[in-house]
Amino acid sequence: TLQPLLNRMDREYNAEMRSVFGSNYDSIHNMILDNSQNQLAWAKSINNLSNTISESWYSQFVALTNNEHFKNIEADAEAYKVGQAMLICDKYKLKTTRGFALAFDIAVQNGSVSPEAAKIIDSALVQKPNMSEKDLLKVIANAVADTSTSNVEDIRSRKIAIVNGNGTVHGIALNLDANYGLSDNYWR
Repeated sequence: TLQPLLNRMDREYNAEMRSVFGSNYDSIHNMILDNSQNQLAWAKSINNLSNTISESWYSQFVALTNNEHFKNIEADAEAYKVGQAMLICDKYKLKTTRGFALAFDIAVQNGSVSPEAAKIIDSALVQKPNMSEKDLLKVIANAVADTSTSNVEDIRSRKIAIVNGNGTVHGIALNLDANYGLSDNYWR
């Protein structure tokens, strides 16, 4: 999801992008225009052996995140994803913070609930129309993962960690409830 933000910054505020990245500008500009496989390889190439972003890239990305135009681009992207998450919440009548978090994660990682996943979810709702929201979230999480065309288990581990409030994602143990305030409290 970062590439579209970088692309917009490069197109709309090219002079600032060039200023922030200096001698690295051509590298990031070419990455933005490349395919996703090469973009991933590029991202790995700017990391050190500890899997953290190498200098000068780190400082340049920090400078970018402090740029007012880039902050506005991020806010626009966030508002769009929140809107997408709200559509998912409305469709499935999700009312908890956990439900919104799952819907937001789906909007960010998957774009939306695919038609194939929606069929699975709708079928489960027909079979058990009064299921709890937590049970519905499990159905949604698994349906989204099961109908994904790639990274099925990565998608499942993220979604189920949100549903359960904890889990292991990318080898990192997370306690979303305790550390980030995720809960089953209603947000609307």
